[in-house]
Amino acid sequence: MFYHLLYGEQIVAIERIAYYFVYAFFIISGFSLYITYVNRLINMSDVRAYAVKRFRRIAPLFYLACLLQMLLVDSPNWKTVMLNMSLMFGFANPDSSSMVMGGWSIGIEMAFYVAFPVIVILTNRKLVLLSTVATASIILMAIFLNSTLSGQEQMTSELWRAYTQPIAFWGYFAFGCLLGEAYLRYRQALKGHWLWFPMIGLSAVPFFFVQVDNDISLLTGWEGALLMSSTLLMISSVAFAKEPSGHTLWVAQWLGRLSYPIYLLHPIMYLGIVSPLVKDNPSLRIGLTVITTLAFSTLVHHIIERRLGGSARLPAST
Repeated sequence: MFYHLLYGEQIVAIERIAYYFVYAFFIISGFSLYITYVNRLINMSDVRAYAVKRFRRIAPLFYLACLLQMLLVDSPNWKTVMLNMSLMFGFANPDSSSMVMGGWSIGIEMAFYVAFPVIVILTNRKLVLLSTVATASIILMAIFLNSTLSGQEQMTSELWRAYTQPIAFWGYFAFGCLLGEAYLRYRQALKGHWLWFPMIGLSAVPFFFVQVDNDISLLTGWEGALLMSSTLLMISSVAFAKEPSGHTLWVAQWLGRLSYPIYLLHPIMYLGIVSPLVKDNPSLRIGLTVITTLAFSTLVHHIIERRLGGSARLPAST
């Protein structure tokens, strides 16, 4: 949210944070899905139950966001509407086919939801096989990124459309699944070790010191490989680090509950409500967008997500 607001107001564009936070999201997605469902996907009945739960998790709020987008911002053609209603727009150029700003990542996530049971069933908790899948996925992803982006100096709308395809993020999701298996196997021995916090700090260093001629170079070449490795290390270290407690835990849980509605709703609050009302005060626009987004996200979470979402909770042991 803050990245989009600062970028939209032309205050600052922290592209390295924007790119790699999205990558981190896909690692976390693969990780959380894996530790939740790895022992629950045995047969087709389990897969159907999984599909229903994932649909109920994503669809209600996404449909609301699409409706608000049409009412407050713009109205797409019916082909785009049908693609979004099916939640299959991740297979059809998700950036150009998503009705919601930033919704391309939801489309890609839905594509990964389709692939996830296949990965779980075929690898059958075999660490070597999972490692092979994750490694091959990362290599293919890197080849795609470098072949698509290398030599480009500006992220045009056409280049962004070519970049935002499932394969550009699949390696991170597959690594998240591998991290989930490692976590389930080794958490008793490794969870909470003091070394993980220095590892988190070490993994953050390249994001401050890597210098590039243009933002696209953050994703390619040795710079992209270094930042990718740092992201994998950071999320792995966070997974095994000691979990927060007290007020810090409460804030983390609160933000976690609201993360999905905040992500989908903040562009609508900004473009459809706040910006038309506040013309000449960027700071006020940002402040009002944050306040209205948090308030509406809280309301939506209680009314829609908790009642209709079917959100799967992680097992208590995790």
